[in-house]
Amino acid sequence: MNLNQKLHFIEHNLEIGGYTIVAKECVGLIEQALRQLFRDQLTRLTEQDRLKVQEAERSFGKGEKGVERFTMGQLVNLFRTAHFLEAWERASGKDLSELRVINLDELTKLRNHFIHDNREATRAEAEFLFNCARVILETFDLFTPENAQEPFLPEGSPEQRGAGNVSGKNPLNPVFTPGHALIIGVGADLPDTVNDALGLAEILRDPERCAYPPAQLTVLTGEQATRAAMLAALESLAQTTNTDATVLIYFSGHGYQAISPTGEVYYLMPYGYDLRWLYKTALSGAEFTEKLKAIPARKLLVLLDCCHAGGVGDAKSPGLSLTKKPLPPEVLPLLAEGTGRVLIASSTENELSFAGKPYSAFTLALIEAFCGKGAAKQDGYVRVADLALHAREVVPGRTKGQQHPILHFEHADNFVLAYYAAGDTQPKGLPFTETPEVETIPQPQAAAPTNSLQNAISTGGGDISITGSGNIVGGNISIGNNNILGRGNVKRK
Repeated sequence: MNLNQKLHFIEHNLEIGGYTIVAKECVGLIEQALRQLFRDQLTRLTEQDRLKVQEAERSFGKGEKGVERFTMGQLVNLFRTAHFLEAWERASGKDLSELRVINLDELTKLRNHFIHDNREATRAEAEFLFNCARVILETFDLFTPENAQEPFLPEGSPEQRGAGNVSGKNPLNPVFTPGHALIIGVGADLPDTVNDALGLAEILRDPERCAYPPAQLTVLTGEQATRAAMLAALESLAQTTNTDATVLIYFSGHGYQAISPTGEVYYLMPYGYDLRWLYKTALSGAEFTEKLKAIPARKLLVLLDCCHAGGVGDAKSPGLSLTKKPLPPEVLPLLAEGTGRVLIASSTENELSFAGKPYSAFTLALIEAFCGKGAAKQDGYVRVADLALHAREVVPGRTKGQQHPILHFEHADNFVLAYYAAGDTQPKGLPFTETPEVETIPQPQAAAPTNSLQNAISTGGGDISITGSGNIVGGNISIGNNNILGRGNVKRK
């Protein structure tokens, strides 16, 4: 890897939030720059200053160990003891005031934190180290048009072996390595949610577009999207990601506020939920929020499409009332806990999500944004604002003002979510050719019978019996002593 490629690699990771990678790369770069300085640049000093440096080197190396084997601490002490800065200033005539403000002891301390202690780096630490590396390279003429193309790492090192893999803005790695995603499409009475989930997953793992590592993308659709599978996938994200990761969680299915004699609880409805036992077959807003809190990533985006037309089937708990809600209220305080936590919901509270072909109105807008459509900067990256603003712009138009995606955040940065062209700046276009179509009025979706809809029920004081494999669909659904179902009509399908 030459120095130019090395700097591009560091800048790329700083841009996408790979702060620990930046910190480790920068301390390595600084350490190697100091060695190169003592090894190759002594001839530029006066003879007297050069002899002082060589004497100090022998002293620190105890006559045996040269600068190639010096630790970072020894290099810094040599730099200071030999008064190298003053010697270089005399020889070059340069103003070194920018370099004088660097705390060399802080460099050594940070190196030990990130290399020996394996600590995660903050954005401020990564930017500090990158600035130090830049100043050192420029001050001592280690980065010039002539040497920028020369190998800066030893032949055969992992970085050197990967240097030939060049693609656009990121010449070393066209894979968006920080990207982790959990994509859920529940299916059942909402078959279009499966198609939406698969479409979004495909664009995220597309090596020509978002380029997420396939191993870091979990897709749960239909019968796979159970409560147990969702919990396991969320726990896996907590265990396999770090603070440098970018995590995207997408859920498309029913979301309801359940009101019963015991209180109010928000539930995301996974595949196979049972209205008699919501607390152990659905995922409550509180549980969902706790799982999100456990994810260490400082860049977390949650995408919820929970207001589909249709109902949840046969309610068998007397006094249970279910109201469609676009998002769990418990998750909102989480957004205030950091600068990188954002939630985008497909619609406002009193709206429904519109289905369509090849994808629903909301998911279509997301896929377009992930392909670079509407990107504020044509620099190869998709950011949170690109996603939210594009969805907010096109979804109302396609649904004739009947659906408005909403962005929830408190102190969030406009962080990078993905590439849109595998690191290149020129978008590759959409992955489909058909003209998108969005339904004019949200309609319940046809679905195959599920076990939860095949039982006869009798609730309340009167006798209401529903048998067979039909779906009960509507707006709000109340089951109680008065046996009232739906705001409007109760439909058999």
